[in-house]
Amino acid sequence: MSIRDDASDTAPTAASPGWGFPTPSHTVVSDDADALEQDKKPGYGVSTFAETVPLPGNTYVIRARDSGRAITIVNKELRLMEWDCAGDKSSHWECEERGGWLAFKNPVGGKYIGHNGNGVFHAQAEWHLLWESFCARKHPEGGFLLLNRGWWWWNPLQKMDVDESGRKLVHNSDRGTVWEFLKL
Repeated sequence: MSIRDDASDTAPTAASPGWGFPTPSHTVVSDDADALEQDKKPGYGVSTFAETVPLPGNTYVIRARDSGRAITIVNKELRLMEWDCAGDKSSHWECEERGGWLAFKNPVGGKYIGHNGNGVFHAQAEWHLLWESFCARKHPEGGFLLLNRGWWWWNPLQKMDVDESGRKLVHNSDRGTVWEFLKL
């Protein structure tokens, strides 16, 4: 393969092995200190992290995109809490797959996120079965909706949402919380 050299293209390039596309040999960084400082501020309405797709074999912090709070185990209960990146594994979730369905297991207690049959999510199951099965649907504005299987396999999928208190996680058929996955 040959790499095209246009006279109108003034940036030097390096070859990209296997693709044949020119790659810039340098990166441009802004000298605008205000713009750089603004990039460091968390804008919870807009993610400051790259979109990460949850994949089996990886560990994630699962955060609500609008608040930045993470799904966390507190006193054996599932809660949405502030997350400070300090290495507290109560907000770490290992992603697993079974039959095409995702599951999220906490590495400390070995319990899976699932629902209790009454529309409330918890982390008490020791295995990945029907109630612990999720799929992640890409949201058009970024992030993902977490869809969970209901009572029986023929029930419609329910969205994981945050209740009115802002702390508990519940089933919702109409709307769902938009989540982002921070890979650890």
